[in-house]
Amino acid sequence: KFNYYHALASVQRAKKANREALKVLNDAEGLLDDTSKFAFYAVRGFVNADLEKWSDAVDDLEKARALKQSAAILEYLGKAYYRLGYADKAVPVLREATKLNPNNANSQLFLADSLINLARETTDSAKKKSLFNEALQVATKYRNLKPDDYYAVNLVGKAALGAQAFKEPEQAFTRVLVLNPDYCYAMVNLSKTYIAGEKWAAAEKISRKAIQCAPRLNAGYESLGYSLQKQKKLEEALEVYKR
Repeated sequence: KFNYYHALASVQRAKKANREALKVLNDAEGLLDDTSKFAFYAVRGFVNADLEKWSDAVDDLEKARALKQSAAILEYLGKAYYRLGYADKAVPVLREATKLNPNNANSQLFLADSLINLARETTDSAKKKSLFNEALQVATKYRNLKPDDYYAVNLVGKAALGAQAFKEPEQAFTRVLVLNPDYCYAMVNLSKTYIAGEKWAAAEKISRKAIQCAPRLNAGYESLGYSLQKQKKLEEALEVYKR
């Protein structure tokens, strides 16, 4: 009976034995009928997501979604699209997920990040602004659910920077570095914020810290080179750009 396979796979997943759970579910696929399809595709989709088999997860979760609306299905489906780099597909799915369960932090997290990625991809200035503003609203909800999470604060800063609300990202990235002084990406983002506000000396200082923190992160060199260039330190800027 399918129910036995389903129960066994569910227990294995709870024990994080996902490869064993996937094998059990694959063995049970021939026993499906109309009453068991949703449970099968939902659990196998979750297992594939746990195993980071994102394309397989999308296939199963889309089938489950077609059978029944579920916040959990939408959360995992949106995450799978996000991990595959399909921000345009992740955003509408995660919007549905947050409507069904507004207090799910994971859905808010992946929606905010997907909106930021989608905004960066678009060339339409009006659409870009709208997406960044929506991302800022969602990121703020996520931060409110996790107020001491440095990544949540950083997400607010990234969205605010994209929305060109320059006071807020400076406060956010400064707060991130209080919560996690070694978070290199926040240093780079703070340098971009200072550049946007034409605070060239401050941008130079934090860019140098970002390069010390992550010597292979090219964005730190880009910010440092630009801040030096704006201060007419052209020879040094040239060397930084070359690096």
